[in-house]
Amino acid sequence: MNHKGQIQDMLSIMQQCYIERDEKNINKIYDAFFDEGIESQLIGTDNGEWFRTVEEIKELFASDWKYWGDLYIDTYDFSIGNNDLYYMATVKGLLDFKDDHAWDINIYMIFQVFMDRLVCKVMQFAVPRNLIRPTVITNKSEEEKEKYNRECKELTAYNSKQNQDKSREKKEIQKLLFDEIKTKKPYAKTIELPIEQLMLEGNENSFYFSTSGSFEDERSGDVLPFRIIGIGENILGETKIIKQEFSMPFVCSFG
Repeated sequence: MNHKGQIQDMLSIMQQCYIERDEKNINKIYDAFFDEGIESQLIGTDNGEWFRTVEEIKELFASDWKYWGDLYIDTYDFSIGNNDLYYMATVKGLLDFKDDHAWDINIYMIFQVFMDRLVCKVMQFAVPRNLIRPTVITNKSEEEKEKYNRECKELTAYNSKQNQDKSREKKEIQKLLFDEIKTKKPYAKTIELPIEQLMLEGNENSFYFSTSGSFEDERSGDVLPFRIIGIGENILGETKIIKQEFSMPFVCSFG
C-alpha cells in the first residue's frame, strides 16, 4: 500500500473514533497513529495544549470525545508534502456540534516511516477561522497569557534536554519563518520566535520542525500567539522549507 493509502486508512479510524466517542477506542486511535516506543507530539486547538507523553495524548483524545461534536474528515482529498524522511499531510474536516454550531477544522500531521509503517510524529488540530478572528489574545487575558507562557516553558525545557546541537539549522529555519510571517502578515510587529522553542528533528538532509511564538497586531494592539509546524531539507548547504502550516490557538465559550 502506498503512503497516501496508509494515511487514508488511519483517517478512517480517526473518523470512526471521533464519531463514536467511546473511551474504549482510545487505544485503537493511539495505536493507529502512534507508537509507544517513538516520541511524538499532539497539539490541540486550545492555547497551552502541547503534549508528548502517551498518557497526555490519550487524555486529549478522551477530552475531545467528551466535549466536542462529531468530527467529519475528508479522508481522500488532502495534500501531502515530503522529504527523504518525513511526510506531511494537511487534512480538512468539520466539527458538528448540532444546534447550528459547526466549525471548520484542519488536521496537520507529520509522519515518519518505521518498518514499512507510517508513525505520526506530530499531529495538530487547528481552527482556521481563528486566523481571521483570533480568540486567544494574551495581553487581554491573564489566563491565556499564563497558558501561553506555560507552553513556551515546556517547549524550552524539552529542547534543553536534547543532546544534538542544531543551533545553526535552527537559526536558518527561524529566519525563514520570520521572513514568511513578515511577508504574509505585514501588520505583524514585535514578532517573538525564540529559537529555544523551536523543536527540530532529522538528519543532515531532511528535517521536521514545530514551534510556537507570538506577534503584536499593529492594527489592534492585540498580542497573538501562533504555532508553526513543517518539513524541510538541506541541499548543498541551503535550508529550504518544503511544507509548513501556520495556525493560532482557539478558545470558545461553549462546548
